[in-house]
Amino acid sequence: RVAKTAAEHHIFVDFHGAYSPRGLEYRYPNVLTFEGVRGLEFCSNCRPDNTLFQPYIRNAVGPMDFTPGMMICKQPEKYSGGRPETPAVGTKASQLAQIVAFETGLQMLADNPCRYDMWPDCRDFMTAVPVEWDETVVLSGKVGEHYIVAKRAGDVWYIAGLNNSQARSIDVDLTFLGEGSEWIMESFSDGPVADRIAMDYRRNFEDVTATSSLAVGMARNGGFAAVLKRKIVDIQAHRGGMGLYPEESLEAMLNSVRLGVHTLEMDLCVTQDGKVVLSHDPYFHHRYATRPDRTEVKSEDPKVYLYQLPYSEIVKWDVGHKYNPGWPEKKCIPAVKPLASEVIAAVEEYTKANGLAPMKYNIEVKSSPEKGEGELWPEYHEFTDRCMEVLESFNLGDRLIIQSFDERALNYINKKYPGHI
Repeated sequence: RVAKTAAEHHIFVDFHGAYSPRGLEYRYPNVLTFEGVRGLEFCSNCRPDNTLFQPYIRNAVGPMDFTPGMMICKQPEKYSGGRPETPAVGTKASQLAQIVAFETGLQMLADNPCRYDMWPDCRDFMTAVPVEWDETVVLSGKVGEHYIVAKRAGDVWYIAGLNNSQARSIDVDLTFLGEGSEWIMESFSDGPVADRIAMDYRRNFEDVTATSSLAVGMARNGGFAAVLKRKIVDIQAHRGGMGLYPEESLEAMLNSVRLGVHTLEMDLCVTQDGKVVLSHDPYFHHRYATRPDRTEVKSEDPKVYLYQLPYSEIVKWDVGHKYNPGWPEKKCIPAVKPLASEVIAAVEEYTKANGLAPMKYNIEVKSSPEKGEGELWPEYHEFTDRCMEVLESFNLGDRLIIQSFDERALNYINKKYPGHI
């Protein structure tokens, strides 16, 4: 009745309690998972020797709300403490592995949020693990002893290994990756003293292929977790492809999209009236600028800064007609310094309308601690907030990377707008 009523109201259900799956989720797909397992809520009584049976028995018949992901971990003979600051029995690497190994439609990270901020590498790995899989390959296993599995979601593979109370190392092949590609593997393994200090883990990056052999070493009550992503060459259009079209112009950006680049590199500056525009320089540079009266800007002329003009005046300057001998193939066409919002909106619309892969953006915030801050360009807090207000309105997620030569701006972004640097 709960599943049926919840479905009628478009509500997801997690039967967190003594329930175990009976196939109800097939009739009511809004039922995402069930508990009905000796999970981490059992504290010291949730031990790897028992947990190792779950992929073979309990999880084989349906989703399992095991509540994994604890950051404080101890070997059983060192276990102490209880709720609300409950540690897990087993190693930290095994906690990451459980996130991948255990099937569930709704994954829970059971620890206090502040704990995850203490280990951001573990947090970022666990929060990226999907709950739906396209392919599953068991690499090695023996009931009650160990379990090593590879799972694919889209073009990304994950590997998880769980071990009982006897340390072991098992070689597995990676033929499931398929021929012809190279992969970057980020792995989390038990550290050299994890058999005594369960918190000890090692994070590593290495290149692998389908012909590689992977040695999965696991301490007693340990584990192994990894994510593998295909290596690709990221083709970026610097300033939108400044050798072909006027730099940082809308025309340049759209041309580079048509050429098939993966990432648009662009720079952001701020105008007198707080508009965010594309410009590598905080002023009109002599290499490309022509004044509203059609006279070309010379190298010896006084600089005219964007922060000293409203955008309504900036668009009267031409930044595309002027020939630059450094870029002989550049098209000399009318162009203005565009608003960042207009460029991103146009690119997003173009890629969607033409069935292209979503574009990535590598964006530099051009604030500077040099003399002139607050007069010739905004103070870095304002500069950054103006830029981020525009960028976050597009919900670009991991398609957005922000860079800056201004360390203050990067620290500010990392604190106030985490996840983009």
